[in-house]
Amino acid sequence: LAFGLSVIVSRNPVAFDLLRYAGGAYLVWRGYRLVRSSSNMGRDLAQDHKSTPFVREGFVASLVNPKGHVFMLAFMPQFVEPAAAPAEIQFLILGAAMRVVALLVEGTIALLSGWLGRALHSAVIAGRWLNWCVGCILAAIGARLLLMDTPNPVLTPVGS
Repeated sequence: LAFGLSVIVSRNPVAFDLLRYAGGAYLVWRGYRLVRSSSNMGRDLAQDHKSTPFVREGFVASLVNPKGHVFMLAFMPQFVEPAAAPAEIQFLILGAAMRVVALLVEGTIALLSGWLGRALHSAVIAGRWLNWCVGCILAAIGARLLLMDTPNPVLTPVGS
């Protein structure tokens, strides 16, 4: 999916802008939800949360995050040797390897975050402050993405 979306974004400046706007809007929305949820944190701690909405939100965040697509376009071609095998196969293998590494790293982060979350359950004020700070940061980054006038980095010639 990332490879196909990367190809579309690399060839179409409108697709790049749409992806950037979707990512910015998503970050503003997530930031707003975090700031808003910080006021309900005491009540939320008593509830048992299901993981399905979090997995769905993570999937959406992965789709609209242009960082991975731009990385694939800018960094991966240097590792593709046209004489060795079809470029598409090499990109698929490199992308799969990248996914495995990401799963290991992000899985570790998820486990550590779960531990930290349980620790913060006992400190409601710290949890509220953390949600508020992170929410404001996410909303600010999202607003910056929405307001900046940046050309597609893949279509922009180097040195211009």
